[in-house]
Amino acid sequence: MSKKITNVPFAVSPGLYDVSPEGSGFIKFEPFSALSKANSIYDGLPSGNDLSKSANSGEFFFYNVELFNTEVGNDRSVISKEKGIAVIFPSGSDLYLDRVYAFENQAVGEEEPSSSNATGFLSFDSERHVVISSYTPADYRHICAGEDSVLCTTSAFQPEPVELDPSGILGRKSGQITSLTGQDVL
Repeated sequence: MSKKITNVPFAVSPGLYDVSPEGSGFIKFEPFSALSKANSIYDGLPSGNDLSKSANSGEFFFYNVELFNTEVGNDRSVISKEKGIAVIFPSGSDLYLDRVYAFENQAVGEEEPSSSNATGFLSFDSERHVVISSYTPADYRHICAGEDSVLCTTSAFQPEPVELDPSGILGRKSGQITSLTGQDVL
């Protein structure tokens, strides 16, 4: 099955790391009003910038997760951060971030971000709110992270990689650029 990574315009949401056995590693979206609990500089943004409402469930997008200290002003700093590809999925009445691939992560005390892989996700403090945001990578290598990916655009300056199926071709179906198989072309 092919994947298309949608570039979601900048959006942000608070979240809590889920350590329960059935949700281990997922990040649960919290109400947009909880941004202040995450010590976010985006507290006060209009709710139209809510990532949980901007990205569609099941669509892959580029994510950034940051955990901040509890200080304010000039003393506010990032404790840990991670960037990669994720998808939002519903479970009951809640929404969760499923991190699929991590490009890099960095924790307190590290000088430089470490390159990561599919198993290199950070574990965040489950008692502390994190800031989840969308972004467009500046590094083209991150944009084409999936195997057999091709780059397309549906809007100016919005690159969206599409991972082609084996024997698939790039095309448009129902207004979406995707990987097409022989059955789709007929």
